[in-house]
Amino acid sequence: MRKTILYLLTVVLLFSAGCIKRPELYTPPAISEHAETTASDKPLYSETPSPDLIPLDSPVPVDDAEPVTPGSKDADLPTQTAGTEENSQEQSPAPVINSTAKPKNTAAPIPADKATAKPKGTSSPTPAPFKNAYLDSMARDILSTINKHRNSNLEWSSKLETAAKERAREVDQKQSVKIGDSSKRLEELGFSYSFCSYGQLLYASYKPSEIKVNDVFNEFSGYFTDKKYSDIGIGVYHSQKGISIAFIISGIEKHTPIYMSDVEKGVLTLVNAERQKAGAAPLEWCEIARTIARSKVKEMYDNDYFAHESPYTGSLENQFKVFGGLVLGRDASYIGENLAYAKGYKQSSLTAEYWVNQWMNSKGHRENILNPAYSHMGVGIFFGEDGRAYAAQAFYKKMN
Repeated sequence: MRKTILYLLTVVLLFSAGCIKRPELYTPPAISEHAETTASDKPLYSETPSPDLIPLDSPVPVDDAEPVTPGSKDADLPTQTAGTEENSQEQSPAPVINSTAKPKNTAAPIPADKATAKPKGTSSPTPAPFKNAYLDSMARDILSTINKHRNSNLEWSSKLETAAKERAREVDQKQSVKIGDSSKRLEELGFSYSFCSYGQLLYASYKPSEIKVNDVFNEFSGYFTDKKYSDIGIGVYHSQKGISIAFIISGIEKHTPIYMSDVEKGVLTLVNAERQKAGAAPLEWCEIARTIARSKVKEMYDNDYFAHESPYTGSLENQFKVFGGLVLGRDASYIGENLAYAKGYKQSSLTAEYWVNQWMNSKGHRENILNPAYSHMGVGIFFGEDGRAYAAQAFYKKMN
């Protein structure tokens, strides 16, 4: 009994003196960050605000756009092709998740008296240079794991993959997950979405064989399994510094497609108010011109293009004929068109004031609205299932 008591006292003293070390808690070897962007009444991105219109070709000055007679070589030139600027949008505040990392396999320095001298005349072989690489197979394994936990599979997006790979490489270069959001890059790549999230992981000094795909999934499982997301891109980058992983996941908010009838008529009221201030006669509403404008915006939405010249129905002159049966030289002596495009806005934000303000703040569009040569106008505005909205004004001068 006395020996047992003496042994326990000795162990307690050794712990107190630091001779026996307590076990350290294990910390996951990953640094991570996550952020989210969601569409709202406010724009999505945070650059200098500008009209939410897609750039077109250089404007044709109104002074040079003379009335066209049937059969002339310039029969499709009365269209006002006004140059515009692309919208930049304001990013919503984003939540951030961080976890810390401990360095792994840090080698202690060798004391000078323990160093082994090399024999004279010998040299160590030159190691083969390390080749940095993207680990596409690991990225696909991560996607496979994610889809096992979802009711509907995430679709792989090459555009999201491009942006994710760039993020993964940036994490590796900076050895930090604190990098900018992806919104601007996705805009450059022409990727449309209603909301997106992104995240980064940094496994410093790790080899591919040491990464567990389930650990990657668990880090962001709440986002990976959220049914509102539909598309994903993943980038995995391997360098001598370790492994960096980045993902971007996105979704489209579904809407009921609709022609915005009240807004269309509201545009006429505002346009005529502007014409009155400029001393121009008011335009008359024309249902045929509305049909032409509506057909144009629906064609652009369905075929994902934005231009006065249609890849499907040709010149503006031909569009007036195909969509509404208005023939230049028979029914109209002069025709014209204004276009606009918006995304990332709620339907309630796309008022008549919104569209007219965009057009009036653009020189070519404003000149078309105030052009005294026109007598009639129709407007078409289509708000699509994915939240993209197209607007068109169809102008013409009725033949006497």
